[in-house]
Amino acid sequence: MEEFRGKKQQRVANHLHKKIFQSPMLYLRALANTFHFLIYKWLASALGHQACILGFKAAYFNTQKLMLKTKMARLEGTVMKFFDKLAKTDLLIIDDFGLTHLEQQQRIDLMEMIEDRHGKKSTIIVSQLPVSSWYDIIGEETIADAILDRLVHSSYRIELKGESLRKKM
Repeated sequence: MEEFRGKKQQRVANHLHKKIFQSPMLYLRALANTFHFLIYKWLASALGHQACILGFKAAYFNTQKLMLKTKMARLEGTVMKFFDKLAKTDLLIIDDFGLTHLEQQQRIDLMEMIEDRHGKKSTIIVSQLPVSSWYDIIGEETIADAILDRLVHSSYRIELKGESLRKKM
């Protein structure tokens, strides 16, 4: 059974790696299901790994660590260099989006990252929240509109639904 599941997951990853470089954004979301969220994390990592095998540059960040790294780059005076590096990365994976609300500078930084990549490079965002909740997470409506306009309308979405495995334990 595990072997079949592994082959099936590999087929999904192989199919999606083609899609990921045809679409500027892949949005993975688990609907209130811890098990599905772990699959998303696995899928995002698998796609990043596959991108590297195919010769593309990929970067994986937990949202909070990405925001912290951006803040540190700003303090060190290297934020533009950091943004340029992210903009040149073929695939940027942002995991755990929406666990905390963004601060003002984080909103602006996220907008900058998305703007630099829009229509040019691929981005995967992994979240447990529906896009409609992202307005609250991002905070400021104007910036949220700008970010979501660039992400949502050109994205390829995968949403898993189902009962949480926690209920079965």
